Parts: sequence; structure tokens; C-alpha cells
Amino acid sequence: MRRKWADKVERIHNLLQKGYTVQEIAKQLGVNDTLIYNVLRYYGLKSPSKRILERAKTICELFKQGVPMREIAKRFNISKVYAYNLRNMYINYLRRQGKEAEAKELKEVPRPPRPAKPVKAPPPVPPEDILTTITDAINTIMEVAIWDLAMKLNEAKVPKEKIKQYVKEAMAIIDRMAELLIDSL
Repeated sequence: MRRKWADKVERIHNLLQKGYTVQEIAKQLGVNDTLIYNVLRYYGLKSPSKRILERAKTICELFKQGVPMREIAKRFNISKVYAYNLRNMYINYLRRQGKEAEAKELKEVPRPPRPAKPVKAPPPVPPEDILTTITDAINTIMEVAIWDLAMKLNEAKVPKEKIKQYVKEAMAIIDRMAELLIDSL
């Protein structure tokens, strides 16, 4: 009895490989098509439907042309994971059909490179922060310049009272320049 079923399972598989539908196989063997589906499911022989095969083949062709799987999934309104599963299912189907070279070619298609992420521009600086930044920069530069002036005057043996007077005048000039600069913005 076991050998009889083994022969039937082999015959079912061969008919599937030849492109017969489950209904045609059931009619040839004189059994219900539900029995054929159950046998196929039990032995893992179920061949994908023609519609799924066509979809999987199209997915493989698009992927081979370099279309990213994310874009392919959007076109078919399926998830990216399911698109990869269909691709792999088609590759396995080709292997079962004896088309090892074609399956290998599809398996070795490299994934297209991911597009570079756009560089985000820094957020705009509010005007009051710009003025503060400019003022701080000017003050720092001028403090260094005044310090340098004071040191040089000291080295030149200029009396301290004269150095204080020069520094105060320089500070007044810097304050006036900063005011003019800010007013011009």
C-alpha cells in the first residue's frame, strides 16, 4: 500500500512539473482535488500558482535591472520582506525545474547601493543670537588686540597712566565700531 502512495506522490509531482493544474491531476488520478492539495502540502511539493510565479519572475527581472527592492515592493503594494521571499521562491523554483544556471545568476545579482542620506542644513539662527555672536567675536578680538597693545606699550617703558589712557580710548573706539556694525545690519 505504501509503495502505491509513493508512486502516486511521484506521479503528482511529475504532473505538476509538466505544468498540469491540481484539478487536472485530480481528474487524471480519479480523486478529489482537496486530496491532491493535502498530499502536496504534506510532502512539500506544492508548486506556486502561475500568478505568483509571474509576479516573482517580474520581481526578479526588475531586481536584475537594478531597481531597489523597496521600489519593487511599492510597485506591487507588498512588503519588502515578501518581495525578497518571492524572489527566493522563484530561484528555488528554477532549481527544481533544473535551471540551475539561471537560478545561480539571479541569486548572485548584487543589491543596488542605497542612496546617500541627504545632509540636513543647520537650523536658522535667530537674529538676536547672530548679533550676540558677532558682538562676542568682536569683543574677543578687540580684547586680544588691546592686551597686545598694552603689553607692547609696557615693553616700550610707556608710563602706566599713559597705557590706561590709550586702552580707554581704544575701548571707546571698539564700542563705537560695534554699534555702527550692529546698526548697519
